[in-house]
Amino acid sequence: MANLQFLLKRLAKLRCFRRRRRRAAKPNAATPSPAARPAPTPTPTPPPLAVLSDDVLREIFVRVPSPADLARAATACAGFRRVITEPSFLRRFRAADNQPALLGFIDVGGGFVPAEPPHPSAAAAAGAAARDVVDFACPFLPSSPDPWRRRDVLDGRVLFSRGAVGGGGEVDGQDDDPGFMDLAVCDPLSRRYVLLPAVPADLAASAQLHNLLDLQPFFAPPRDDDDDGGGGTSFRVMYMARCQSKLVVFTFSSDTQQWSSTSYDGWGILVAATPSQETALTQRHHAHGCIFWFLRWAKKLLVLDTFTMELSTINLPSSELIEIQQVAIVESARGGIGMFAMVDEILDSTFDMFYVVWDPEGANKWPLERLMKLPVEFRYNLVGAAGGYLLVQGISVQGPVQDQVCFTVELKTFKVEMFCETRRTLIGADLFAGFAPSLSPPSV
Repeated sequence: MANLQFLLKRLAKLRCFRRRRRRAAKPNAATPSPAARPAPTPTPTPPPLAVLSDDVLREIFVRVPSPADLARAATACAGFRRVITEPSFLRRFRAADNQPALLGFIDVGGGFVPAEPPHPSAAAAAGAAARDVVDFACPFLPSSPDPWRRRDVLDGRVLFSRGAVGGGGEVDGQDDDPGFMDLAVCDPLSRRYVLLPAVPADLAASAQLHNLLDLQPFFAPPRDDDDDGGGGTSFRVMYMARCQSKLVVFTFSSDTQQWSSTSYDGWGILVAATPSQETALTQRHHAHGCIFWFLRWAKKLLVLDTFTMELSTINLPSSELIEIQQVAIVESARGGIGMFAMVDEILDSTFDMFYVVWDPEGANKWPLERLMKLPVEFRYNLVGAAGGYLLVQGISVQGPVQDQVCFTVELKTFKVEMFCETRRTLIGADLFAGFAPSLSPPSV
């Protein structure tokens, strides 16, 4: 690390020295003629400076250990910034296990709450927190009588919906969106947006959305086989249509500009004898190209594999002495599926946080990896996971409302660090992970 920082400083000094030499070589009209002054003493000619090509610089910068260090290197000189901000280089940097950092979260009111010092993400988050740089409300969207509503945030993009355009089948009033909506994908850093085409009427009709309960749009997670490898301008948006007896997923691809659909008829068996208001699919989790929903009433995980578009369930660990209140699904360090679970210990009324890893071949499907005993003075809210961190909110049960803090758990090391202070319970907050604004090319 120290050698790399030393090399970056030497490169910056080298470029500055070359610029001074070029300025010194230019003639100056105000300089007296040689006859009016004595000839200067000749100085030895310095050896020619080595010129580092852009290819060499890319090989150096791709080895920078963190996005924060890369952001500092980009400020050293214009040449460094030009190389570092190339979209192809940033995709390569991300592919080398340098995932975007967790910069903060967007609360339910649309405000951005950044990481605070001394958290490692604080420096990069400061740029995203500047209102003149980034406005997560995306006021540049087309204005209309129907307000835009934030639906999801992923990979630096924000998904908005507006109104409804019909064609969604029968609706019984359980949701405030009676049909398909206008959708827009926004990049708040570059202030760009894309309006998505409507779901074709014949595709919606073929899905036979009878007894439709709700219709939720969201981003599909990036896949390893995406053409741009992540960090480019390709994205997918999904609708999850929840009916009384089945689920239907509509998928839009920015590459093909087409919608497709897949139906799942086994939903009716899973939710039999369960009130419809309890079967809502709320908080989503991403891992290895799959989307997970916590079905607390069924003690299961609902899993949508976005590679195969297959839907399945996973049984959760259960015991008469514990009750899982909240979960957060992550990618484990060994490449599997990990789960943080907030557990209520019935016997002693305490809260513990377990970390388990899914082992489909083992006798114990969810072997315990970590157990974190949490202070009893707080209640806890698993906000979500992004950028290599799990974000947890602690809410004081005795102090004033202002005594609320957020801390992170690093997924690789389980290191716990203070993230920020909060003023309200984080219900419906969206995590925002990305590079510093100076290193973020347009994503739409």
